[in-house]
Amino acid sequence: MKRSVALLLSLLLVLCLFSGCSKSGAETKDPENSESSNLTEVPEPDYYFAAGNYETDEDGWPVGHYEYETPFCKTGETLTFWTINYIPETLPEEGLDGIDFCVEEQKRTGVDIEYICATMQNRNEQFQTLLAADDLADLMAGAISFYPGSPTQALEDGFFVNIYEYKDYCPNYMYLIKKYMENDINLYDNCFLDDTTMVKFQELDSRGGLISGTVGVRLDWIEELGMTIDDVITMDDYEDLAKWMKTEKGASYPIGTLTGDLDRQSFFGCYDTYTTLSMDGNPRYPKPYVKDGKVIFSYTNDDNAKAFVQRMNSWVSQELVNPDWMSPAMPPAEHTSEGLTGIAILPANMVENYNANNSDPNCRWGITRMVRLY
Repeated sequence: MKRSVALLLSLLLVLCLFSGCSKSGAETKDPENSESSNLTEVPEPDYYFAAGNYETDEDGWPVGHYEYETPFCKTGETLTFWTINYIPETLPEEGLDGIDFCVEEQKRTGVDIEYICATMQNRNEQFQTLLAADDLADLMAGAISFYPGSPTQALEDGFFVNIYEYKDYCPNYMYLIKKYMENDINLYDNCFLDDTTMVKFQELDSRGGLISGTVGVRLDWIEELGMTIDDVITMDDYEDLAKWMKTEKGASYPIGTLTGDLDRQSFFGCYDTYTTLSMDGNPRYPKPYVKDGKVIFSYTNDDNAKAFVQRMNSWVSQELVNPDWMSPAMPPAEHTSEGLTGIAILPANMVENYNANNSDPNCRWGITRMVRLY
């Protein structure tokens, strides 16, 4: 059945591609008036596929970013998507279907997504159950790491698709691989099993790491200023809030985001530079990277890094952060529970815990959006 479904899907893609690319401009004779002619009417395609609609170089790589016509599916297709949610208690009642990003994603693609949400604790068991029942989802996040065999065996067994066979349908992904692998010697091997085999979509990132956590502020405090979470946007906003918290709310160390790992939560990620120098006591200095054809060593001649360090220095000198911030791996819990800190590292699943364990019964924390420079 697995192989039949894969074959039918391939045929569907080819047939839709043919129908989407059909052109007509031939004149047809009007049986009642031989002097008049009409153009053959071309029906709207059901799918807007990228294959065949973009330029490639001599090696077959896309030469630029491809703009899709959206929605690119007009037939009401439904795909199942097995993914993980680390903090299920924070999901709205509708689940992932209630998340703005997911709603917009389905709107733009024209594809309805049915989410199968695993947790950190049950995803291996859940995957093995789906595999045994031959009922894997259409899309699966991280599933290859749970397969009881090699990636090659997973392809040969027919449980996963060789993405390389469909590479013409994902030009932007292929374009980014070509673009980034010039500066990352490991990227090609991470994306390809061999020159004609791809078993997964590899997450791509041109430089530093992704945001690894979240930051919160005291909602009950900022509401005294007539502010909401959406008003806390820039580095200057945080600094102004911190100064107010220190003078008006008695917060000795209003900003609790710096740790012994420097910037554990990538709070300063908007500076577009490496902001975490170690993790869990393991010293780590940012590796060199290539920019404009030159090898760059972080913090040697980097205006972004300089601005980042200047901001930290300013906050330390103004005593907006704990003067002993380099010692702990995480800010001391009593700083948030006793009102010494009003801006802190705050995992989304710990909001209620922060509220319940505060000496102020009116304490309410909220998660802020990713901080910006401007």
